[in-house]
Amino acid sequence: MKNTIYLIITILSLTFLSSCGGSSAQGDTKSNTKTTTVGAVSNVDAATFKKLMDENAGTLIDVRTPREFQAGAIPGTKLNVNVSDRNFKTEIGKLDKDKTYLVYCLSGARSSHAARIMESMGFKHLYNLKGGYRGWKGAGF
Repeated sequence: MKNTIYLIITILSLTFLSSCGGSSAQGDTKSNTKTTTVGAVSNVDAATFKKLMDENAGTLIDVRTPREFQAGAIPGTKLNVNVSDRNFKTEIGKLDKDKTYLVYCLSGARSSHAARIMESMGFKHLYNLKGGYRGWKGAGF
């Protein structure tokens, strides 16, 4: 009986550990930034997001409401597609799924959700700004 319980616990532990393998965390010790990547979505801090922008690594997408976008946005943002709008998938679906997109909202929650939707639609290269526009402003950009 003890051996059976031990075997079950071992199998469950191995199953749990192997299911966590799709996520990775990469630390950049030089700039002290942290990027977490799950699937096609990389969650990056403001400094990394800025570096990607400076390198013209992708297209900026603000997924907040039009009112929020008009109140202030990250310079260079050309697309404002409200993730809460019922036409979000239709509008996002018009974009090239093979290109890279830098996605943000106010705090990072809606953009994380938007990035997951985009990933489910077949987008392959997505960066979500952790902390969103607030984090961007807080980092002094």
